[in-house]
Amino acid sequence: MQVFNVFMKIAKSKLGIAIMYVMIMVAIGLLNSGTSGNGDNSFVSTKIKAAVIDEDNSEESRALTEHIASVHTLVEVENDKDVILDKLFYQKVQYVLIIKNGYGEKLAAGDTSDLFENYKDPNTLYASFFESTLNEYVSAVRGYVAGGEDMSSALEKGAELASAKVNVKIENAEGDNSASGVNSRMSVMYRELPFIFITIMVDVLCPILLVLKGNEIRKRMESSCMTAASQTMQIFLGCAVYTAGLWAVVNLIIFAINGFSYTPRECLHLLNSFTFSLVSAGIALFVMSLKPAENVINVIGISVSLGMSFLCGVFVPISLLGDGVVSAARFLPAYWYVRANEIIAAPKAASDAKDLFTCFGIQLLFAAALFALVLVISRAKHGKQSSKA
Repeated sequence: MQVFNVFMKIAKSKLGIAIMYVMIMVAIGLLNSGTSGNGDNSFVSTKIKAAVIDEDNSEESRALTEHIASVHTLVEVENDKDVILDKLFYQKVQYVLIIKNGYGEKLAAGDTSDLFENYKDPNTLYASFFESTLNEYVSAVRGYVAGGEDMSSALEKGAELASAKVNVKIENAEGDNSASGVNSRMSVMYRELPFIFITIMVDVLCPILLVLKGNEIRKRMESSCMTAASQTMQIFLGCAVYTAGLWAVVNLIIFAINGFSYTPRECLHLLNSFTFSLVSAGIALFVMSLKPAENVINVIGISVSLGMSFLCGVFVPISLLGDGVVSAARFLPAYWYVRANEIIAAPKAASDAKDLFTCFGIQLLFAAALFALVLVISRAKHGKQSSKA
């Protein structure tokens, strides 16, 4: 197993590159999926720190103050301009509303002009948010008064209407509104695997094979009693161990970040990522068969991984890509990986089993085609060398 041992020693020296790209994957995944660990798509209204100075002191103004307290966080401030401006500057209060004298009489008469004064920071969205809730309440009360309700009833019903909550669900382009949809953290991290796998495979596997195929080591192997078949098998074993190891480590990190669970959905993610790891190994071997210079391998790896990622929906969801881009992406293996990832993440993954396994099958066909192409190129080069000899 001398060749295999040499393979693993060279792979160990390239470990830093692999770790760097895995950390990039983790960072991008966490940023893209937000801070929520389970991709929660719920909507939560925001409360701001508001103060109310009631100069009218009427039933209507007290009802408004109670409504504001139920919607926002009410704080107390002195009715002093310098004190108010100081609190606004240090964000101890974000909006100060002054209910002017005569507010109740004007509201009863249906006059909503010049009811308030305020202190606010015009450079923030707090003012617009507070004023929208204020206008909703005043409009609701005015509407009930105009409809014949007495003031007490109008105040109660106006506050109820202005405080009404609407159930909000944020749906993605595929119509999925569950926490396990295509925008969950696990799905986002798995979606980025083509970029990571291709880059690491090309940047690490190709230099290892270049060293093993170099003149010095090749001549040593040829002069030894080891057969060519044994050498090839040990190199193949090294590639297989490296590919499986990379796949296992990356999946272990993703599971550690998202919680260890082994539902059918997670098992399908494992299968999909393993299938693409074979494709990535095939891409690396194909690049190696072209015998590039060692100083351009990194450029080739980055170019191939970035190009395929942008075209196939790795960085941008497929639903946001143009029809022409999607049509071209169908001829690339990463598209079928990303498509499978979206099917797995969607709630109806079981009903799309046929499409899912079609994606798996196409990826395997790409891998087989790449391995076959590598063999053809290798035999062609070997035949040329034999004829020269």
